[in-house]
Amino acid sequence: MKRLFHERSSTGHYSGSKRDIEGDYQREGEEMQPDDPMDWISKANDASLQQRWLGKWKDTIIAVDHDNMDPSKQVHVGQSHIDVAWLWRYIQTTEKARITYEKACTHVEQIPEFTFSTSQSLLLEWCLLRHPALFDRMKNAVKTGRFELVGGSWVEADAHMPSGEAWVRQRLHGQLFLKKHFNKLATIEWLPDAFGFTSSLPQILAKSGGSRFLTLKLSWNDTNRFPFRTFWWESPDGSRVLADCFTGDKGKSPWTRALLRASSEAPSSKDKRFTYETPSDEYSGRFSRNENPWVIHLYGKGDGGHGPTGEEVQERLFLHREGYLTLGTAGTFFKMMEEEVGDALPVWRDELYLEYHRGTLTSQGLVKRMNRYNEWILPSIEALCVIACMNAGFTYPMDMLIESWKMTLMQQFHDVLPGTCIPELYDESWDIWCWQMEAHEKIVDQAFDSIAKHVPVPSIHEVTKRMGVKSTNDERMVKVLLFNPTSWQQQTIIEFPREMVNMTGKLSGFTMDGECLAITILPGVKCPGEPLYELPTRIAFPYSLPPFSFIPIYFTKATGNAGKATTISSIRSNEGTDTITIGNQALRATFSRKTGSLVSLQFKKEENGTVDWIETIDQGEKKQFDAH
Repeated sequence: MKRLFHERSSTGHYSGSKRDIEGDYQREGEEMQPDDPMDWISKANDASLQQRWLGKWKDTIIAVDHDNMDPSKQVHVGQSHIDVAWLWRYIQTTEKARITYEKACTHVEQIPEFTFSTSQSLLLEWCLLRHPALFDRMKNAVKTGRFELVGGSWVEADAHMPSGEAWVRQRLHGQLFLKKHFNKLATIEWLPDAFGFTSSLPQILAKSGGSRFLTLKLSWNDTNRFPFRTFWWESPDGSRVLADCFTGDKGKSPWTRALLRASSEAPSSKDKRFTYETPSDEYSGRFSRNENPWVIHLYGKGDGGHGPTGEEVQERLFLHREGYLTLGTAGTFFKMMEEEVGDALPVWRDELYLEYHRGTLTSQGLVKRMNRYNEWILPSIEALCVIACMNAGFTYPMDMLIESWKMTLMQQFHDVLPGTCIPELYDESWDIWCWQMEAHEKIVDQAFDSIAKHVPVPSIHEVTKRMGVKSTNDERMVKVLLFNPTSWQQQTIIEFPREMVNMTGKLSGFTMDGECLAITILPGVKCPGEPLYELPTRIAFPYSLPPFSFIPIYFTKATGNAGKATTISSIRSNEGTDTITIGNQALRATFSRKTGSLVSLQFKKEENGTVDWIETIDQGEKKQFDAH
């Protein structure tokens, strides 16, 4: 079976935990509580079980909703939320997916009414690579129409921190896999557990095959109730998707299931866009007492997968056959609901902000740093390689770049990027980052070597003449090629390792036109606990790069107008027993040694000869986990 990850050692980099690489692929199956779907099929006609199921239904579901609900519009959908990583590692999730999909396929094969919805193309690819026979069963199940492919993204990613380009790649690779292997595109974006959603997401979804959106996370708000359960969610450009914030219908907002008034006497709502800035009094008068009768109910063990269990399926099947509910797909739910009440639903034109998990933007800083680095470097490498392909002898590294993108997208999962996972998971992240940096460096070196052959190098005599300086006896000259992969002018600070210019003593830097560069030598940065934070001694200088340009610059040992390179001092740091503080003359930040969390951020305030350090972070009350 194929190895899916880039393990570098048998000991975790952060946790120090020992790893049994191949054994960990199998351990999930050994530790699960047995659940045999066929055993529960044989128990389905047990009268005592049926009475227990009916009693539980009457005591809970009917009490939450209302006695006269329409069972045909209470749509129950089997699913199993699988966290790609959280309190377990990526390796263990491969088995969680296998166990979940094996049970789902068995239920589809044995029970004609059973339906199951699954998201995250990454999980499907893992099954394809490690369990091809199971993947064939899944393809047959999809053909029945009752094994529903939802999502359309590579993983259920965080919906705030990834860049727009990264979200497009989430959709590209997610939908491409579904199209290639199932000849389908997912129309429902499925993000039940992500920690809030950017307002640009409907635009990205609508332009990549999506027309619906489902989440349940907004029901976790700890301050204000989100006003709507079902609504049209609209991006600033006008793109929209039909959104359902599934809550089990336990929301307390008066507008949770409300529909817009149809009466011509009521204020017009056709063109009204609701936002977080909409005054509360604008809601009154716009909504009727009529409720949206359509409710989706998701059942099945989640987070760690393994559901729906045999008992859950038989319980829903019995209630379905007795006329208390309907078994169906999420697609059917959205389609029927839109046909009946779509014109009466409000329009929300704003982000979907989760008033909970507020530490997710600051926890595990290196995770966020490496995500942003890869989001930036991968499109740049792609542009570089396209240009290099114009030269004979260079082949575009398609497979390597796709794999690196997929690794980046995987680590945007909504528990990994926010920083809520166990240390052993970030051991795997560290292995992936190291592999990516090595792979990227190799590709960049090859591409630049191919391009640099076609960039002219003036002689040392031409250079010194243009510069008006006297060269030393060392007549060598080092060329460094700069590349701007963006479509806009970049006025920036250029940095690269000092060792690239293999000369001692004074350096002169200049352009082909003889323009001198204001060179600064930046000292290296050491970080004993985390080599990915370390930086070598660097040459730095300000420069303006035209869009999509290659600019050669040159270094030589010279005297004259070039002047002397300067060196700046590094920032100060102080390591305590529980914390590490770093800072400069204006700012200092303190981090927990145990969790990596930012615990203090202070800025310097000078007034009337007095110096104060002002704290900017309100610690507040921690809800759950370090990132919450």
